[in-house]
Parts: sequence; structure tokens; C-alpha cells
Amino acid sequence: MNALFRPSKKEDCPALAALKIEAAGGILDYMFQGLTRDEDLTDFLARTLADENNGPFSYTACFTAELNGRVAGMAAVHPASLLEITPGMREFFPPERLERLAPILTARVEESLFIQTLAVFPKVRRLGLGSSLVAMCVRQALERGFHTLSLQVMADNCGGRRFYERHGFSFVKLLPLPRHELIPHQGGVILLKRDAVLAGR
Repeated sequence: MNALFRPSKKEDCPALAALKIEAAGGILDYMFQGLTRDEDLTDFLARTLADENNGPFSYTACFTAELNGRVAGMAAVHPASLLEITPGMREFFPPERLERLAPILTARVEESLFIQTLAVFPKVRRLGLGSSLVAMCVRQALERGFHTLSLQVMADNCGGRRFYERHGFSFVKLLPLPRHELIPHQGGVILLKRDAVLAGR
């Protein structure tokens, strides 16, 4: 496997956007429904990611798994303290959408580095890319002075839950996720955490 793990580049943004939408399980489709004008959601998010002034929502907060010269997966991290509904979000999103998703948008493990997205394209899964991305997130946490990593996973994503359990993540709490036609999941969202310790140490 000729894989390279590196900080993301601006030209990665279309692939990063596609990965984020897939990993979100319909949540981004729901949040942005009707808000991107005539622009495709992937294109809209790619443009948002390409803006270096978007902080944790920019490509500068992402890491890319590159396989044979193409983006195969990604991870995006930011301090969990940034998990909140900001004034800018209240201006942009309809209030009923923010209210529906408030438990997910604000749940946090204090003083942790939050893995906002960790995703690999389906065609290149089971090659160890996800495990390497987790290791990269651990290294990022240690370099930035965090002792804990946290993330969220759909409760009905059995494969994802097994993957994170194998990598040392444990249950923190179950978050409600009301049903919607654009979010085809049941059982809510689970908040997980793990110590920021590299394997073998």
C-alpha cells in the first residue's frame, strides 16, 4: 500500500467535502437543505473548506490520507471547546434545525481534542488507512497538549463503533437525534473518548 499521510492542501477540498458529507450520515444534508442556493452541497462545502479564515472548518484543520496520488481518506480535529452554537450559526441556519441538533452540536468531553471527521472512501477501506488516521489524531493531540480525544458516532453504525472500540474509545453518553427523512439513522449518536496515548507507550 503506497499511502501518504499529510496535512491537507487546498486542492483536496472537493474530496474532503465529499468525505465529510458521507461521514455525517445525512446531518449536513439536513442542516444545509435549501441554504446553498443553486450550488451543490459538495461544491458549497469545498468552497467553505478552501477558505483559510474558517478556522476549524477549513482544510487547514484537516489531514489527508493519500493513496496512489489520490485522496483516500481524511481526519479533521479541533478543540472540543469549540463545540457550540455560535452567533454566526444562528444567523445562517433556521432555528428549528439548530434546536433539533443542539445536543449533538454542543456535547463535548471537556479539555479534549475533538475528531470532527474521520472518513475513508468505501473503495479503499480495510487497508489500514483509518487506523493510521486515528494514530495521526493521537499525535496531534499530544503535540497540542491534549490528554484526551473525543468523537461522535451514529449509534446504529455498528461497524464504526467496533472500529473505535478496537482503537481504545469508550462510551461517554448517548445523544438524542430526532428522526428526519434526510437523516436515515436510529438510536441517536454516541459520544466517545480515549486517552491520547500512542500504541506501545
